[in-house]
Amino acid sequence: MSHAPVQIGPQRYRESFGRYYEDFTVGDVYEHRPGRTLTETDNTWFTLA
Repeated sequence: MSHAPVQIGPQRYRESFGRYYEDFTVGDVYEHRPGRTLTETDNTWFTLA
């Protein structure tokens, strides 16, 4: 089973699992299902983990 993101457009990818910080490129858009908006609280919880 491949874990590579599926490119659906220029700098646009569809993902079905998490990524590491080093996997991101500035300007790329990753779509996850189900979609979710990250909040400041999510950022704080992730940072403190």
